[in-house]
Amino acid sequence: MLHVLTGTDTQGTDGISKIKDGYNPATWMLEITSTAQEAVVGVNFSELYKNSGLYRRNKALIKELSVPAPGSRDIHFLNLFWYLIFMYFTLLYFTFYGMMVVAVTPNHNIAAIISSSFFALWYLFSGFIIPKSRIPVWWRWYYYICPISWTLYGLVASQFGDIKAELETKETVEEFVRKYFEFRHDYVGYVAIVIIGISVLFGFIFAFSIRTFNFQKR
Repeated sequence: MLHVLTGTDTQGTDGISKIKDGYNPATWMLEITSTAQEAVVGVNFSELYKNSGLYRRNKALIKELSVPAPGSRDIHFLNLFWYLIFMYFTLLYFTFYGMMVVAVTPNHNIAAIISSSFFALWYLFSGFIIPKSRIPVWWRWYYYICPISWTLYGLVASQFGDIKAELETKETVEEFVRKYFEFRHDYVGYVAIVIIGISVLFGFIFAFSIRTFNFQKR
């Protein structure tokens, strides 16, 4: 709209003052396009815009971008569903974890130390920096109790675990995910149950701790 008002479309319209040097274009546009100004000038600015070249170019651009690019795929509801499920319960168990740590410790300083320590271990054993296949056998038990490892499993397996497109190594995305991360797309439902269970566990420990523990001193 600003382009229309400052361009040649309005040069011949009487009553529209030209913008001054150094004047805020947004302020100028709001001043000259008010309902009162339209009544004084006798111009309908919405119609002026619809008859402008800018409007026609925007319509053509919208039409062009509304056509999917060759080779693109439609978004499937199931993939979006799993993504929302895993992201929602991941944020939920992180929230419950913070509440739980505060509830089981005497003060926020100790809670910060404990939560930071566990966060470092969670990221290390999540299976992203070091995949499960390369974690020593005697440490894999921590991988299975690490909440982030289940989040990573669910997100990667649900979004990439069934893609048949080939990589440069001639193996499909599904084969790479299964070989490198040991993630299987057909286990996504079980992973979702684990993620929900972790959220419920952290929430229960928080509720129990806040009801049972009392660190206040008389």
